Amino acid sequence: MLTEYGNVKVGPEWIVNELAPPLFTRVYYVCSGDVTCFCAGRTLKLKHGYLYLFPTAASYRLVQNPDDTLDCTFLHLIISPSLIPDVVEIDLTHNTLLRLLLLAFREAVDKEGRTVLESLSDSLQIYLKEHGCFTEVSGEIGKVMKEISRCRNRMQSIEELSAFCGYHPQYFIRKFRKEVGMTPHQYMLHLHLQEAAVMLRRTETVAQAAACTGFSDIKNFEKAFKGKYGMSPAKYKKTGGMFP
Repeated sequence: MLTEYGNVKVGPEWIVNELAPPLFTRVYYVCSGDVTCFCAGRTLKLKHGYLYLFPTAASYRLVQNPDDTLDCTFLHLIISPSLIPDVVEIDLTHNTLLRLLLLAFREAVDKEGRTVLESLSDSLQIYLKEHGCFTEVSGEIGKVMKEISRCRNRMQSIEELSAFCGYHPQYFIRKFRKEVGMTPHQYMLHLHLQEAAVMLRRTETVAQAAACTGFSDIKNFEKAFKGKYGMSPAKYKKTGGMFP
């Protein structure tokens, strides 16, 4: 699912610091800029004209030279129940199909509606999946991830989720955390907040976004949202939520 997108040249203060697995993947088509990625002991300089997929299931940092800031086309994608465990770097020099798809997306950002952009995003995801860029979570944990994704309008209990896959709750939590990198509750919370962000970017009010994603207390929603996105839901809605 496409949640955020844009063509952007960021300001000198820009930085990404994912202290926990974000559960969505940043996709960058890099045009220019001096940016370094730090992930799992690996240091990677982003190259111009390359495509990058950043992990859903690992923490990482992106740091730029403030004198040479990032210019890119970006997408934020939720690919559950698939995961990306590490940074994926794709050279587009001889990959005409993928390069043209990204150029079409870059052009459409400023000229087309969301329906066209979602269609292009779906095509990109199909291509990346067929070329082995995603890691599938199979078996019962994969089924639970799909169930959590399907029911984003309410918070499910650990007992309900563990019963869904036939595991004892404590075993379920341990197994889920081992495969996904966080507890089922953390995973569910992240997905609900991502859904709320999508709603805020469209037309819903803060109260509507909270209620429709299973938050019965608006203050808890605002606190959780700010913890994930670094700003209040009201500010996120006001700024359009578009950030790489």
